[in-house]
This record gives sequence, structure tokens and C-alpha cells, in this order.
Amino acid sequence: MHLNIAVSQFHIQPSEDAEKFFLRLKDLIQKAHEHGAHLFVLPEYFSLSHIFGNAPTVECELAPYVKKSDHFSQTLQDYLKNLAQELHLTIISGTMPVFTLSGKLTNRCFTYFPDGSSTYQDKLHMTRWEKEHWNYSE
Repeated sequence: MHLNIAVSQFHIQPSEDAEKFFLRLKDLIQKAHEHGAHLFVLPEYFSLSHIFGNAPTVECELAPYVKKSDHFSQTLQDYLKNLAQELHLTIISGTMPVFTLSGKLTNRCFTYFPDGSSTYQDKLHMTRWEKEHWNYSE
């Protein structure tokens, strides 16, 4: 079996609105699909363009921005799941900050499969930056 993998950079752009974010994301994934990719991989923190919105700096506390963008996070997950089905492509979403059921902030990577199923993996070892500036838990 032959497996084509597309790995993408995703430049974080401050103050990016949701529509522009989704168009840019779909364009990247669709191009990879057109070039024969079976698996598409986004980088860590690819969703920060939208989550931070108008934050003064990435050194600010992350939790309030994640809380404000909770609806966006779910919309993004649904969007990638539907796109994986539509293009018959596996998408590894990189990571995005989310709250666990116990209310702790973590960095989570989702994987979406062409059959509509999905799974996730929480980051196991946070960097010093994540612990000190964003109060991530392990």
C-alpha cells in the first residue's frame, strides 16, 4: 500500500476572523488532497490565529481566550470531521488548547477519519513556556 502524507505549516495571523481562518484551512487541505494526500497533518497550535483574536501578546494568559472561543473550538472540530469525510482523507489537526472535563487547560491533538470517526491525544509533557505562561496542566 502507498500512503501519501501532507504536512503543512500554518502561519499564525493575529486578529483573523473565523471565516478567513476556515477558508485558509480548507484551501490547504483541499490542495493536499488534489495532490494525492491520504493523510494531512497540521502543526501544533494551528488554531491560535482565531483563539487569540485581539490579544495584546502571546505572553498573556491563555485560559480566558480559550473560554471565549469554546464555541469556535467545537465548530472547528466539526468542520475538520466533515472535511475528512468529504475528501476521504485522514486529518491530524495539530494541537489546540481545550479544557478537560475536570476544568484543566490542556493541549489536545484530534484525528479525524474518512468514516466520520475521530479520536484525540492530550499532550503528555508540557513545555516550560506552556506551564509558566499559560498554566497548562499535565
